[in-house]
Amino acid sequence: MFGHEESMAPDDDKDDNDLIQSYYACDDAAFEELVGRYRKRLFAFFRGLGFSYADADELTQDTLTRVCLTKDKPDAQFNPAKGELDAWLLRIAYRVACDAWRRKQPTMVSTEELAVEGTSAWEPADRGPDAEQQAAANELLDALAACLNELSRMEHAVVVLVIMRGLSSAEAGQILGTSEDAVNTALNRARNKLPECMKSKGYESVDPRESVDPQALRQAMAERGDEFLVQLGEDIVVRCRRRQR
Repeated sequence: MFGHEESMAPDDDKDDNDLIQSYYACDDAAFEELVGRYRKRLFAFFRGLGFSYADADELTQDTLTRVCLTKDKPDAQFNPAKGELDAWLLRIAYRVACDAWRRKQPTMVSTEELAVEGTSAWEPADRGPDAEQQAAANELLDALAACLNELSRMEHAVVVLVIMRGLSSAEAGQILGTSEDAVNTALNRARNKLPECMKSKGYESVDPRESVDPQALRQAMAERGDEFLVQLGEDIVVRCRRRQR
């Protein structure tokens, strides 16, 4: 629907605020440019919340449709005086996700399906590990994905926004429609649950990556291309080390 048709490109020098204001002034090319800038980010947001590839694609389209329709609804339009466009889009996306959760339980996915197009956070090793080492690495990533899926929806969303996207607790609270304290509480619960869950799956080490061959883990990460699990794994490691002291 959006971003698949050829259109005259707007001025590349325009920032996001200028683009959406141009769209409100009937410049459809400006909206296509915004779609190009944000489609992958919105898709990654829904994938991070645990939706399947197909569901995430559909919800991304739904979000962009809602943004498109704000053109004829002045009260719903983006207001730069109230924050950044990125946060406004994520608020809409989170409402779309909540609507989807109410309609049906999303299909939670394994780390194999979580692979995203593009470059990986880690490059594959020059020399491939043996089959047993590779299997152990994949088991670790599967365990991490399973633990992520055990979080509550609020905890899951907070992990995506704060750990994956690097937002502050205040910014995440604005998107989720809750307080900064509530975000911090959910984040602390998630950071406690994830290491405990990993421990229950047999990963006793302070750094769970010590349980597998580093080259095998690098290759598994590269093959899956999953930046979210990389960042989440790093956060678990930091949290475990703090609790160990």
